[in-house]
Amino acid sequence: MPYISLNNGNIENNKKNKKSYKPRKLSVVFLAIILIFLIFQIFRMINTYNELQLKYSEQSKKLKAVNKIYIEKLKILENLKDKLSERGVGINGKSIYEVDIHNVAQTSQATSTKSTTPSN
Repeated sequence: MPYISLNNGNIENNKKNKKSYKPRKLSVVFLAIILIFLIFQIFRMINTYNELQLKYSEQSKKLKAVNKIYIEKLKILENLKDKLSERGVGINGKSIYEVDIHNVAQTSQATSTKSTTPSN
């Protein structure tokens, strides 16, 4: 059987190659994990954008419907104001006042419901 000499240098070179191989493998795995995470985040952001865009279109449709109802009610209010002003009743903001047709001065005194005749 032939004599084989084992040099310590050859063993150390093999160990160095194995040590240098691990950091490369770890860096590739680390970069792959980061890449997968970034791709996931991009798809999540695109999905969120599409959902928000759909919600916005639904809300804008609802806003148009509510504005239509508001305009109809505003027209009804204007018609009521016109009809009441023809009859001598005015609306000023939240207060309602009656226009005196016969030009009789209105007093601020309250009228009592009691009769002025004495009862026996």
